Amino acid sequence: MSALTESAAWRALTSLAAADAATTLSQRFKDDPARAQRYSAEACGLYLDYSKQRLGDDGIAALLALAGGAAPGAVTQRIGKREHAIEYFMHQGH
Repeated sequence: MSALTESAAWRALTSLAAADAATTLSQRFKDDPARAQRYSAEACGLYLDYSKQRLGDDGIAALLALAGGAAPGAVTQRIGKREHAIEYFMHQGH
């Protein structure tokens, strides 16, 4: 096992994945009509669409925490309620 897979951020991400497994993609779009817009970003001529992935806001925050070594709560606070995690990540130049 690597340090990455033994980290608290990894455990949080795998826990969220297990909890989210029962939620279908069609249900995610039904619950969030703006999902396609919120889960996409465009920069430097690239269009990225994550809306068809089985991730929710918590999962994206957990991925960012894993990538940045920050606690998911800290990532959520930096993002704020109105700005989406993907937009935050794209604007940081990553």
